Amino acid sequence: MAGEEAIIIHMIQKKIIRKFRDQCATDPRQATTLESLGVKNRKIAKCLIRKKVLVGVGDDRFYLDEDAAEQFFKKKRRAAYAVLIIAIIAALIAILITK
Repeated sequence: MAGEEAIIIHMIQKKIIRKFRDQCATDPRQATTLESLGVKNRKIAKCLIRKKVLVGVGDDRFYLDEDAAEQFFKKKRRAAYAVLIIAIIAALIAILITK
């Protein structure tokens, strides 16, 4: 269940970022509101704001920091790879122990 939730959150994060890119809201001059982009999931948007992927400029307007977005998803990929490697090692150990 937790894995499914993580996938859904990841998909929503990507969708929010795509909306900012589609509107070219990638610098302070092009900042826009979440409402104007149709962003409904405030909780996930707030996570992106806390991580500085979305940067506020006042008046509830934000822009996408492309570098921060790249780093954010790079960290998530590393964490996913680490979990995968640990799962593979655990499976190999289980196989070796049962032989």
